[in-house]
Amino acid sequence: MRKAWSGVRQQLAVPPCAVVGPSTTGMSRQFVRGITHSQHERAYLQRLRQMEAEAAAGKTWRLVGGIAVQRLPLIIPTPDPIEDQYEQFRFDRDNYFSINVERNLELMEEDRRKGSKISKTQKKKKEKKEGVSDAGPAGGKQKGGEQDEADSLYQKAEETAYREETLEDVRAKMERLSPRITAADLANDRKSLNRALASRLYLIVQKPRTEHAWQFPQGGRESGETMRQCCERELREEIGTKVKVHFWSNAPAGCYSYPYPDNYSHNDGHHGSKVFFYHAEYVSGEPHPDNKEVVDFAWVTRDELQEYFDPQLFKFVRDMLPA
Repeated sequence: MRKAWSGVRQQLAVPPCAVVGPSTTGMSRQFVRGITHSQHERAYLQRLRQMEAEAAAGKTWRLVGGIAVQRLPLIIPTPDPIEDQYEQFRFDRDNYFSINVERNLELMEEDRRKGSKISKTQKKKKEKKEGVSDAGPAGGKQKGGEQDEADSLYQKAEETAYREETLEDVRAKMERLSPRITAADLANDRKSLNRALASRLYLIVQKPRTEHAWQFPQGGRESGETMRQCCERELREEIGTKVKVHFWSNAPAGCYSYPYPDNYSHNDGHHGSKVFFYHAEYVSGEPHPDNKEVVDFAWVTRDELQEYFDPQLFKFVRDMLPA
């Protein structure tokens, strides 16, 4: 392994003096890539040495499966001010040019009326020739032309009202139909899924202990299980079978390892845990903690995880989870 990396170093290494002048752009890029590869190489070799030392000392890791269950956003995020300005610009521009379109529609309507009048004149001539009167049984006048004119005026009024409607009016109607701020938001009910509609919500559970009580649903892997099977079992044991989720992949999204404290005694002889986190999408159901391994639960956003996790773990999951 080290001989192979030495060969890679020799191929990627470029003397700094060679990276001079505009004609050596390709060589400078190769030199930068060589630096990047060297950094990854050193980190990888350092990790290999650490693993070799741990194996020689008889140290082993406890494998743990963790599940980041997320409820996807239900509405689009709140637009930025620049997005609002751009949408207003497009709305005004389309509104301005739509006047020409309306004029074309008016011309088409006038042509249709002229054609209708010509056809009515021809119909009257035909009726006179056949001896039929324009009056009805009661001597009343037919009102087809007046009705057409009324319909045309009503349609024109509707088009004018729609054209004069602003983007704020449209958004005001939409917000009245589906408010972005719900009652659960106002009450800060973190057990409800009807909150933070524009963000992802993540399921966390509380263990019956004082330190590091809040975490994602997780548990140790049993013999013969894959890591995904471990996650599926732990999810059923901790929050019940009512919650239906969809795992995104058989591969984990991240691995978080930590050694046990010196005063911590574990009967399996492990000196630390490696937690493999899997992404899962919430489908339906409500969590029901077993009150043994888990005593409470909450649905929180990615930023709200900072209130429950220790800083080191939060920094790790913040980079792993989508907002």
